[in-house]
Amino acid sequence: MERATLFNVPNQLTIARLVLSIVFFVFLALDWYATSLVLFLVAAGTDWI
Repeated sequence: MERATLFNVPNQLTIARLVLSIVFFVFLALDWYATSLVLFLVAAGTDWI
């Protein structure tokens, strides 16, 4: 696969959401609810980009 098609903006957003979801669940397990909420809102906000 070409580098240009692999690292385009939609793919980068998807990768960012995957990383944020892992961090989100870690913070949720640590009872860091405010931080989890912020991460969730950031990840959800990428739907409007």
